Amino acid sequence: RYGINGSDWRDEYSFTHKITHLRNPFDAIPSIIDENNYDWSFKIRYEYIYKKLNKKIKGSNIEKAILSYIYWNEISISESELYFKIESEKDFLKLEDFLKSKNENLKKVNFNSLNKTNSKPNSKKPISISDYNSVSKEIKTELESFCVRCGYDYII
Repeated sequence: RYGINGSDWRDEYSFTHKITHLRNPFDAIPSIIDENNYDWSFKIRYEYIYKKLNKKIKGSNIEKAILSYIYWNEISISESELYFKIESEKDFLKLEDFLKSKNENLKKVNFNSLNKTNSKPNSKKPISISDYNSVSKEIKTELESFCVRCGYDYII
């Protein structure tokens, strides 16, 4: 739980390891655009990113979504022991190996049987390559750097 009153719920838990799962940015950006339409939700990301990185999220809807994605994940990766790409079976095996090395067990999961779930109505609009033409060169460069660093194909 995040957002309003989320800290009350989160404070009940403590974790031995902090692990970040990444989602392909080009799959995530349409969802982030939708999520940013909720002012309270955008405000949480904006303030957290500004506090941690002293960076502002601004621009068009697509630019704000890209920056939200990049900066949020930069923070998370920097504070984690491990990150893995959620859509990668190879990375999922990396997660299993990491947990084994820490004497932690992960319930055996058949990666191929995992299904996408979405708790919200699927209102996101697909983004075409041409939609990215309006994105500033600087933001495209940041996205490309993130993709290279984390092993995602940069499709713009």
